[in-house]
Amino acid sequence: MAAITFVVCVLFAVFLYAGHSLRNEIRANDELRLELTEQLRLENERTESIRALKDYYGSDEYLRQAAKERLGLIEEGDIVFKRAE
Repeated sequence: MAAITFVVCVLFAVFLYAGHSLRNEIRANDELRLELTEQLRLENERTESIRALKDYYGSDEYLRQAAKERLGLIEEGDIVFKRAE
């Protein structure tokens, strides 16, 4: 009878330790999941920002602006002022 009680106590202790270890592992996994979810949200925002920038760079508005700023081109109807030298 004492042997059975001893075995039951040992099994109980093993199960308590295993349960505690599993709770710690679950807690760590939950923290990791939250961290990865936040990283995913940030990456999705970054992806959306890059898509918007790509769309803008492909637009006629960007081409007109770049032609004016970089090449000094003007559109029909623009008024040009020249410096007197």
